[in-house]
Amino acid sequence: MSFLRISSLKSNLNAKIIHVSLVKKIFVWSLLFEPLQYFIMFPQNASGFGGNISRLLQFIVIFLLFFKVLLTGKASLAKPFSVNNRGYAYFFLLSIFAGIIGYLNGSYSFIPSDILLNSQSNVRFIVTVLRPFFEYFIALYYFVYFVVLAQYMLFTKEDIDYFFKWFKIVFLALLFIGFADLILKTIVSVSFLEEAVYSGINIQFHKDLSPGMRFHSFIGEPRAAFIYLFFGLALLSLMDTWNQTKKLTLLLSILIFVAIFFTQAVSGILGLVCVLFLLIIYYFHLFSINKKILFLFSILLMVIFIVPFLLFPSIMYDFIDEFLTVRIRGYLGASIYLFNNLNEGIEIKSWLSKVMNNVYPIWHLWTEVRNFNFFHLFFGNGLGSASIINTYYLNSWSISNPNSGIVRMLYENGIFGILLFITAFLGPIKRMSLNYEIYRKLTFYTIVLLGLYFGHRSSTLYIFFGVALAILRYQSVEIKTKYNSIKS
Repeated sequence: MSFLRISSLKSNLNAKIIHVSLVKKIFVWSLLFEPLQYFIMFPQNASGFGGNISRLLQFIVIFLLFFKVLLTGKASLAKPFSVNNRGYAYFFLLSIFAGIIGYLNGSYSFIPSDILLNSQSNVRFIVTVLRPFFEYFIALYYFVYFVVLAQYMLFTKEDIDYFFKWFKIVFLALLFIGFADLILKTIVSVSFLEEAVYSGINIQFHKDLSPGMRFHSFIGEPRAAFIYLFFGLALLSLMDTWNQTKKLTLLLSILIFVAIFFTQAVSGILGLVCVLFLLIIYYFHLFSINKKILFLFSILLMVIFIVPFLLFPSIMYDFIDEFLTVRIRGYLGASIYLFNNLNEGIEIKSWLSKVMNNVYPIWHLWTEVRNFNFFHLFFGNGLGSASIINTYYLNSWSISNPNSGIVRMLYENGIFGILLFITAFLGPIKRMSLNYEIYRKLTFYTIVLLGLYFGHRSSTLYIFFGVALAILRYQSVEIKTKYNSIKS
């Protein structure tokens, strides 16, 4: 069964793009700019809803759609428990349930001592009330705008063609700019991207004004560029399937992977570990009996080696000191130093202090598990609670979410929430796919972006999922139309 409407001639593509409405074009550009965090129009502050160019375009789209509804008096509302939306609806409801229980159990009541001493009630309100509420709004907004709305805005072949055409142009431009900047830094130790920031141009770099010899282009931090490059690879592959072309050449693929390598993103490595784990789990049922036994045995060995370090750190350190190399002792020694200091309530002042926002949520969960409290491990503490527990341990009022997506989701959503989140993205693809090859490709890339999302949170997962569902919906509608025309 054909996935695409082959009858459309490429020569007519440019003429058809003219018929894409203005609001749809603005919507497409809001998708294109969303992952590009280099230009900030107004700071994130406490809300966490940064003001990049995409936010302005999103506001315009929502305003135009709202104005259209007022003029026509017609509105098409998405059903939250439809086939495509119910997985995320269940995830969101579970998050609300976890948040209510977390509130009753005090998960939102951890207040840093400096706030209590200075009686900063306004700061306390922002950190413990406004911010968690806004986290729920963001979680719902991302899915509604980038997934649900995408299926309405990318409704025709012309709409999807317009998106792919400009995505390819923007992606290749970012790739060229990133390599040019990297080469310039290598030759003369000057970055024109970073010089633009210091030269008085009215832009603000997201966080790190000097990433060093790392690829980032206009995407933002290198760890954001790491995910975006995989996102681009996935969309270019999907575009080839859509247009039945092979524009994603071997040379282009190599350039993308070279750029990925030069991001040198540690969170990207964590994301790839999550990707590997998800791929193994998802395709586990396809393994032979021998491979299944080998995989389970490997997991058992990992548990056997990891648990003693948690329960008997001093004994295990002596063992390491006796048998292993100095370098390995250094890394594991740092881990044991971290565990002992946390266990004794000693402040972390070493280089590990820079990553403690990813450690404290896990540590707090571990202290609960040691006391046989497993509820938050399975159901989470509620959205926004990870930042609150970090403010408590770091003794700071500022918003401090974990950089690691898997750490944040494990603390806020628990194991069941993570499973529902994965199902929310993989389930609709399986149900909507009418072609096995397309199903296999979309499933693979969705798993990759899910794993990378667990390494570092990014809107690219939502954007790719929305585009994929728009294409699958178009396929389904086209086949039904052809069937009805033949039947009549």
